Amino acid sequence: MRLIPREVNVAGLDVAIGFEPCRWVGGDYVDVVPTPDGRVLLTIGDVCGKGLQAAMVAASVHSMVHACARVGCGLSDLMGHLNEHLRGYLPEDSFVTMLAAMLDPRTGDVEAVNSGHLPAAVLDRSGGLRWLEAGEGLPLGVRSADFECRQSRIDTDELLAMLTDGLTEPGGHQTDKTGLELIAQALGEVCKTEGTRRAQAVADKLSAYANELRGKGLASDDCTFLLARRV
Repeated sequence: MRLIPREVNVAGLDVAIGFEPCRWVGGDYVDVVPTPDGRVLLTIGDVCGKGLQAAMVAASVHSMVHACARVGCGLSDLMGHLNEHLRGYLPEDSFVTMLAAMLDPRTGDVEAVNSGHLPAAVLDRSGGLRWLEAGEGLPLGVRSADFECRQSRIDTDELLAMLTDGLTEPGGHQTDKTGLELIAQALGEVCKTEGTRRAQAVADKLSAYANELRGKGLASDDCTFLLARRV
């Protein structure tokens, strides 16, 4: 829990984070990291597996991301360094999915890389939704690879939503895209009623919706999300 950003103060961004591990320690990773050039790295990841081993890998990812971001490493290079780091010590059957976006709050320009993770949604105040463009690649730690970024833009008052599959598969069952579509629909409905004026208001509704889907049982996977509204 200490690795989760608790107070995010970034000029031009309104950020809310949700994190609920399913077994007291979790393998999800979520972060907001300002970079020396004034941009902000927004990232979310999911370590294959659960429990203490997954949590230790997530902690290692946290350290590597912060080290690269603080020295001004570009997004493609950051993902490449992280991939090689994970290849060096992960078990053969393990990997990490990650979605990373480098956003300039001043202009809205964003570049993104998606390594086997769920896509990010961008919502406007009326609930309209599009998927963030991102370079697609294999999960981290699988094999050597180059990582290409895709560039796009987030307008003022638009909300960027990044999730892990604990929200789209609350019962632990495999789905195709149904769970993702349900969450996207729920986010759209929240934005219709709440607008996107406060990221935390949207986060509260998203958490309530996830709890409703899960029911009374224990969560079968970590549930994590990152919401960032450009102001």
